[in-house]
Amino acid sequence: MDGKKTLLLVNPPANPDVGAQLFLENLGLGYLAGSVRKHCGATHRVLLWDCPILGRSLAQLREALLAARPDYVGLSLTTMNAHFGVQAAQLVRETVPHAKIILGGILPSTLDSAALTAFSPDAVIRGEGELLLRDVLARLDAGEDTPLLEVSQDTPLDVDALAWPARDMLPWQLARHPQASLAASRGCPNRCGFCSIPRPANSRRWRPRDIEDVVEEMRWLNTEYGVSHFYFVDDNFLLNTTGSYNRAQHFARLVLTTMPPIRFGFMCRSAAVDKSVFRLLKKAGLCAVFLGIESFSQAVLDRYQKKELVAEHLQAINTLNSLGITINPGFIFFDPWTTSAEARETLQAMRGLDFASLESVNSKLTCYKGSAIEARVTESPDAPRRLGITEYAFEQAATRALFDECVRLFYRSLPEHEAYRLYQRYRFLLGSLQPYLVNTPHEARFLAQFHACKAFWRTADNVVLDWLDAFAQGVRDAPALLDARIDAVAAPFWNAGNQAAEQCIAAVRDALLHDLQCPGATNAPLCLLAFTLAHPGLGLDAVFTRLAALPPDNRQALARAMRFTCDDKRREHFEMLLTAGDETMAALCAEAARPAGPAALLPALEACCARFGPNLSPSLARLLARTRELAALPFPELVFADCPR
Repeated sequence: MDGKKTLLLVNPPANPDVGAQLFLENLGLGYLAGSVRKHCGATHRVLLWDCPILGRSLAQLREALLAARPDYVGLSLTTMNAHFGVQAAQLVRETVPHAKIILGGILPSTLDSAALTAFSPDAVIRGEGELLLRDVLARLDAGEDTPLLEVSQDTPLDVDALAWPARDMLPWQLARHPQASLAASRGCPNRCGFCSIPRPANSRRWRPRDIEDVVEEMRWLNTEYGVSHFYFVDDNFLLNTTGSYNRAQHFARLVLTTMPPIRFGFMCRSAAVDKSVFRLLKKAGLCAVFLGIESFSQAVLDRYQKKELVAEHLQAINTLNSLGITINPGFIFFDPWTTSAEARETLQAMRGLDFASLESVNSKLTCYKGSAIEARVTESPDAPRRLGITEYAFEQAATRALFDECVRLFYRSLPEHEAYRLYQRYRFLLGSLQPYLVNTPHEARFLAQFHACKAFWRTADNVVLDWLDAFAQGVRDAPALLDARIDAVAAPFWNAGNQAAEQCIAAVRDALLHDLQCPGATNAPLCLLAFTLAHPGLGLDAVFTRLAALPPDNRQALARAMRFTCDDKRREHFEMLLTAGDETMAALCAEAARPAGPAALLPALEACCARFGPNLSPSLARLLARTRELAALPFPELVFADCPR
């Protein structure tokens, strides 16, 4: 071997009680890997293993450890993966006992060393880790003799001096969810009481990256991986300041003038939603905005030190709705001090709003260790202990009763109604489709149909909201009465919305298939992303039924889109694409097959190359040989095959 030491960076699986999550890469580990490769590449090899993307099984992690034989294992820890993080650390000790364990992430940054003993660490990195990890590796390489090496980043890093994140996991993620993460800034100027994210030197400074470099990274992702859908993980993509607005507008113009059609989403505060700025951002591809609304009770917002007004939330919602931008709301409906009056304020506001709201009622404050609000919470002695979280009891019995009723409703009662289950599915599906209709000739029709669906669904939702509002006022009707109301009123409206949604999906499918049959369709990559959604009639199979009608450039776009799916028909689809025997198509298919496993492609690629006989080009011959090599590799080695050595 080359004598390099190996660092395996691991994102453990999410805790068993964590619900469905999007398959998004761990960008923090990507930044760490990029930094080590840039500054320590001559002495260290870095590998990534992202369990939520590659599989929740710790048996697979064991195989990865055996394949990598790392000298160091870095665990990225949060409260959401601490349970399996402990098991991952134990697995490291059992499988590669010589390896040193390095902890990083929000959880180690907010807990003291005594609280981290369950992970048996050799080193702990607190705060931003790109520079600290290099220092820790050097000290461990030198054999520094200390029971626990602890380091902390006490000053904010220069975000423009950081290497781009390594994208080892992106190809695997894209097959599950075709959206790439980016960071355009770090830091947050606000002091919300429930936030536990550490601030270097207690800095509240927002640190935006050079926007030219951000767009250059997007262009690279688009060229290298075919990414057309991006999500910015910044706490605040923009602020409500003139300088920030100018930067956002410059970003939009750069995207419009230097990139093909794309879609993106981000987070910001309601006060930052300016109509003229967001109109330009939407023209550049903005399709969704996460707003941390938390509550429509001003008393609750003040309790959380949000420094926001309910009126600002309502204005932002109206602005985004008028522009046709999806709103993803964040809510905290319950906390230890919630009163019935506060709950009713939010319930009543939700009745008339055009955004996903019903499930938001079933949300509860998570009290993180290290947050300002933790000091005000009375810890519950009876609740099970969770690392990094303080469990609490409700101060008012009526609030506890309302919370228990929400648990009963959303976990037991409502899921028993098929109309409700289908409604949840259709609402998510239409929300997932909307980005690919933004800025197209089909957008207005889609939004009109989506709004019609939501009008039916809102009528049904209000049956549930009315029930909870009455419950908050002390009315205790028998649960059977709500079931009767759902059967008589809500279910018919949920079903009407579901039927309208199916008609909307069929119309979208036909419109996008028509676009794909037009030569020079610049939105072809985005059209094809719509056909990677899990719904009958929207799989890529719908496109392959019209393959003969697609112009050559859109067939090539279809070949690239094969990397965004891992469905059961991959082999059949590759065979259809390669039937023509075109070398360009063969190369595109081979690239698309590598992330999710080239075994599905290999038979069709071999048959394609055989047709060329002695005229097979050297480049295609090398591609065939490499595909054979990759197809023969077991899973962990396949993941690591293209990692820099």
